[in-house]
Amino acid sequence: MYNIYGERYHKYEPIIDPKSKEVIDDGLPKKVKLGSWDNKKTADVMADNIKANTGKRQWRIWVES
Repeated sequence: MYNIYGERYHKYEPIIDPKSKEVIDDGLPKKVKLGSWDNKKTADVMADNIKANTGKRQWRIWVES
């Protein structure tokens, strides 16, 4: 199984629930699983597609087996 992961390079504004003031997301970069495939070539093509459609130096995208 080949997994595609992404992680933001920079910190961003926290997301806070306006009613309860609960912090939903603290704004720190986290490792996020974006998808998984059995075929390495498919995973590599998908990772390249994600990289091509995100801004430069905003996300780090990689494939792990």
